[in-house]
Amino acid sequence: MARQEALDMVPLRNMEAKAEVQENGLVLISYEVAVKPWFGRVASKVGLWDGRPMTRQLELDEIGSYVWGLFDGIRTVREIVALFTERYKVQRREAVLSVTEFIRMLGQRGLLGLK
Repeated sequence: MARQEALDMVPLRNMEAKAEVQENGLVLISYEVAVKPWFGRVASKVGLWDGRPMTRQLELDEIGSYVWGLFDGIRTVREIVALFTERYKVQRREAVLSVTEFIRMLGQRGLLGLK
């Protein structure tokens, strides 16, 4: 995918992930992870897994929490980068790299997709 094309995409949160803002203002995301069949068999045999879905939690820092709040299903990556640049007073290039890497990381965890 071309860079300009990617910047025009809209990030969408995984609706099955539960995100909550903690008292300290940081976002905590809870999400289920798929268990590989071979791991499930081994973990069950040694008593480390009871067959229920496994969940993980990801606590975002201040910047990640801010960007997560911008994922509203309407804003494009380009618009999010512009807001990031304005708020944190960084060069546009640095903002593009930071935001796109964050989106990539969330996508790898199944917490975010692009449309």
